[in-house]
Amino acid sequence: MESVKKGILLSGGVDSICLTYGIKPYIAYTIDYGQTVAEREIYVSKYISKELGIKHKVISVDCKSLGSGNLANTESISISPSEEWWPYRNQLFKLRPFV
Repeated sequence: MESVKKGILLSGGVDSICLTYGIKPYIAYTIDYGQTVAEREIYVSKYISKELGIKHKVISVDCKSLGSGNLANTESISISPSEEWWPYRNQLFKLRPFV
């Protein structure tokens, strides 16, 4: 039976760090989509990956035009459900399975 390799989206936040420690994936991806805190998220994600001995990759895609609020360094738009709104940012990416 072929082994299945696991990957995770690692933002450096508490939720994704806990998941990463729990499942210990083969690789962690951090996405720099243009958010103002990207540099810190990447730093923390690299640190966690190194501590766990897993591969880490950064994917950079400029999606600033989709966001509003502090993470986009803009005013919140009137239709957003919260001050910070970056709709479907992680759904923009389709990760292929490892073979």
